[in-house]
Amino acid sequence: MGVDLKNCGAAVICGGRSRRMGADKALYLVNGAGQRLLSVLAGELAGRFGEVALVADDRRKLAPFTDLRPFTQVEDLRPGAGPVGAILTALAFWPERPVFVLACDMPVIDWKTVERLKELMDDAGALAALPRHGGRLEPLYAFYGPGAAPVLARGLDEGRSAVRENLDRMKTVFCECPAPGEAGAVPGLFSNLNTAEEAHRAGFSLMAPAGPGIGQS
Repeated sequence: MGVDLKNCGAAVICGGRSRRMGADKALYLVNGAGQRLLSVLAGELAGRFGEVALVADDRRKLAPFTDLRPFTQVEDLRPGAGPVGAILTALAFWPERPVFVLACDMPVIDWKTVERLKELMDDAGALAALPRHGGRLEPLYAFYGPGAAPVLARGLDEGRSAVRENLDRMKTVFCECPAPGEAGAVPGLFSNLNTAEEAHRAGFSLMAPAGPGIGQS
């Protein structure tokens, strides 16, 4: 039996500008079956977590799509503040729960890693738990506890706009994972789909923004 995540929230961060993709990847990245990646990720998270929220820079962009309506839609409280602002928004939405945050362009959810992050955070009484592979951190594939919010907010106010710049100011634990290509690495884990070429190699494509849209009313 796996770790019980029902007392946690899960937030999919979908407020990026998608400059390299050429279209909003939160809305227009689809898999080989024509399903929107954002709704697939949110649906997978909903199977294990108590509640799932989509954190967007502008909630209105999500409203037309019927496949996204089953999920709570939350507007970024700190627009323009990047990942720290999005994490703060998720923590404000669930002020008394640990929250798992996931970027909308990371298509692989490995539940063993997710569960291990939660176990590490609980065992250490930590405020954050992040994967680390080859020295690289994944702040948008991570858990944050309620106590992380004031630390991150103070960091923004003091000019520390990157998550990693605030980790030494709160108790943080790390889940050591194999780097891509190493033995035991989960294929595609921690991969970001930043360009149309990367999406294509991973089996995804861009739906034309001018089209009717999947599940759009």
